Amino acid sequence: VIVMGDMNAEFDESESPDLFHEVPDGMPAAFALGEDLEGWLDGGLANDPFAPLLALDLEALDLTQPDGTDGTRPESGRRLDYLWVSQDVAGRPIAGEVYTCGYGDDSDPRGLFYVRLDESVCTLASDHLPVIADVAISGETLPGRVVAPPITASLRLDLPAAPEASSSDWIVTEILPNPDACADTYGEWVEIYNASDRTLSLVGLTLTDAYGHEAEVDGGEVTPGEYAVLGRSDAGRFCGDFEPDGYYATTVSLNNTGDSIAVGWEGEAVHEPTPYEGALVEPGVSLVFDSTSGIWCAVAPSPGEPNPSCG
Repeated sequence: VIVMGDMNAEFDESESPDLFHEVPDGMPAAFALGEDLEGWLDGGLANDPFAPLLALDLEALDLTQPDGTDGTRPESGRRLDYLWVSQDVAGRPIAGEVYTCGYGDDSDPRGLFYVRLDESVCTLASDHLPVIADVAISGETLPGRVVAPPITASLRLDLPAAPEASSSDWIVTEILPNPDACADTYGEWVEIYNASDRTLSLVGLTLTDAYGHEAEVDGGEVTPGEYAVLGRSDAGRFCGDFEPDGYYATTVSLNNTGDSIAVGWEGEAVHEPTPYEGALVEPGVSLVFDSTSGIWCAVAPSPGEPNPSCG
C-alpha cells in the first residue's frame, strides 16, 4: 500500500481541538455537512488528517529523486507532503520522481518537479494542480528491517458508521387519500415528520401500502422537528396547490375504501401506523394520524403544518 498526497499539515504538530463535536465557526455559507460526518461528530471526529493513515499502521517515508534531492518535504517545495507506505514496502529501498506544474527553471534543484508535465496539462487543470509520481520499490530488504507480509484486501479502516433511520426518526402524520381538485394518481400526498435530532435525507426512504406496493422517495433533506410532504407522481404532474418536498411513484396509492401506508428506510419499515377505514375518506379531506391514541381522524388539509390531535 502506498499513499501519497498533500496533507496540508505537519505530522509532528498537534491541532486544536483534538476532536470536532460540531462544525467549526466561519465556514462558507454554501458549506453543507454530509450525513455520514454528522454521525461521526456525535462520537468526536479526529482533527488530524494523519489519523486514518496511522490507524492502517502505515509509515511515513522520504521519497528521494534520482538526482538525490528530496521528493517529499521540505526541499520539494511542498508539492507532495508525505509518502505513506505499508510495512511490507517500508522495509525496502524506494525511490521515485514527482512531476507537477510550476515556474521553476532547470537550474533549480527542484526543476524535476516543474518541467515534466506538458504545459497543456497545467492549462487545463483546475485550481488544484496535478501531481504525478513514479515510484520504484526494490526487491531487496534494508539492513535491520524485516519485510512484513503484504497487506491483503481484508485491511480496512474501522470507522464508526453513520446512523441510519430508526423507528423514532420518521413518523407518518397526515395523508390525503381523495383529493377533490384532480385525480388521485396525481394529487394524493403523504406527510411525514422528522422526529430525530439531526437532519435526515429523503433519499433512501420508501413508502409501502397495504397491498405491498413500494415506491422510493425522491427529495432533499429535512431538518429536525420539521415536516416533509411527499406528492404522488412527480414535479411535472403533481396537481396540488403547493410544491411538495419530495415525490414517490404512482405504484403506491391511498385507497378510498381503506388502506395503510408505511414509511421505511432502504426497504425496512420505520413507522407503520394502523390502517385507516374507508368511512373516514371524503373528497378534499385529509386524515391525521394521532400517534398518542393510535387512531386516524378526518381534518382540513394542512400539508407541512402541525396537526390537531384526534382526542
